[in-house]
Amino acid sequence: MGHEKTPDHFLGAILGFKKAPNVLVKYKLLGGSAIDAHGFMKYTLETKVFVETSIFSAVRTRLLSDQDFRRLQTFLTFYPDAGHLVPGCKGLRKLRWGHESKGKRSGVRIIYYWAVALDQILLLDLFAKNENANLTQKQYRVLSDYIQREYP
Repeated sequence: MGHEKTPDHFLGAILGFKKAPNVLVKYKLLGGSAIDAHGFMKYTLETKVFVETSIFSAVRTRLLSDQDFRRLQTFLTFYPDAGHLVPGCKGLRKLRWGHESKGKRSGVRIIYYWAVALDQILLLDLFAKNENANLTQKQYRVLSDYIQREYP
């Protein structure tokens, strides 16, 4: 049985990872819930399916605590169009996100795609601003081509 190259291997090579596991993590996030002053459960029926590339997963464990990541998921559940559209990248979005004690300016950048018809959010890349101010045009083009192929 040969080793097949997966999109994660391809993206990993372009984005600078020497080795990227070929795993996609899929999970659902239900909208927020809370108990009001009268003891009643309040909840929303908002749901999103998040698809996380292994590249994103590998970096996430280093840059975001579980609590910060949960906050990000909740935020994107209710505001999936919050990130700025990357010009010429067919729907890719870049979101500035503050984490732990850092604000948005010195926080992380998240590159994602909202597949509106499927109501899925594909989390593609994550980087700290102090490590990398932005992706290169080539990296954006590769991500954009991948999205067009996988989410026509």
